[in-house]
Formats: sequence, structure tokens, C-alpha cells
Amino acid sequence: MVNSADLELVCHICNGPIKLETDLATDESGQSLHGRCYTKQIEAEAAEHPSSTKAAD
Repeated sequence: MVNSADLELVCHICNGPIKLETDLATDESGQSLHGRCYTKQIEAEAAEHPSSTKAAD
């Protein structure tokens, strides 16, 4: 049996520990991360490429 203390997930964006009770999220490739880190990453990408996030008319 695996003890939860033996299993440590790390956010692939900030490298901080993920608490399974509150932070469990994954990106489109299945990597563990914090929801707030993913939101910041998406916002930063949208700011870099604003035309790619506009809806087609």
C-alpha cells in the first residue's frame, strides 16, 4: 500500500508541492499543477499572442 506521505506531486510550472486535497489539477498533457499557476500561464500566453485568442467573426 502506498502511503500518502510517500507520494509527492509537484507543480510542473512553479515546482511547488501539490496538496491533493485542494490543488489537484492537470493540464492538457496530464501533468500535475496548481490551478492558479495554469491560469497565470494561459493569461501570459494570451498577452504574448493576442490575435490567436480572438474569436473568428
